[in-house]
Amino acid sequence: MGFQRIHQTTQLVSDIYGKHLTRDFFLWCMSAIYLVAFASLFVQIPGLYGDNGVLPAKLVVETDATSLKDLFTSQPTLLRVTSAVGLDVQTGMDVLCLAGIILSFVAMISSVQRNCIVFGLLWVLYLSLYQVSSVQLTVLTL
Repeated sequence: MGFQRIHQTTQLVSDIYGKHLTRDFFLWCMSAIYLVAFASLFVQIPGLYGDNGVLPAKLVVETDATSLKDLFTSQPTLLRVTSAVGLDVQTGMDVLCLAGIILSFVAMISSVQRNCIVFGLLWVLYLSLYQVSSVQLTVLTL
């Protein structure tokens, strides 16, 4: 009777630890993917989306929205608020990439930071950059 209870307890602990280990490994891999994505885009911004790039991002991002609803309905990106902060679009892209690099690196090294808030922020940052680059990639294929 005693050995059976010990076996059940160790099996339960093993199952719980295994699930957390799998979850942490998956989220660590997601953090690594975000880190590589933001780092590679950060290197490519000047040549692709800079002021003298192949297709400058300032031509795609509209910064003349009149209301908060107009700001995020047609093209949901944080780059539309760069002019309000006093940055140009290329610098805004650099700031978003650096924020993504820092957040993803912190999520990689700290298991406490692998939570829905951090990954939600990473998703918003990546979506903001993707909105600009996807429009330009579509234009380049035409």
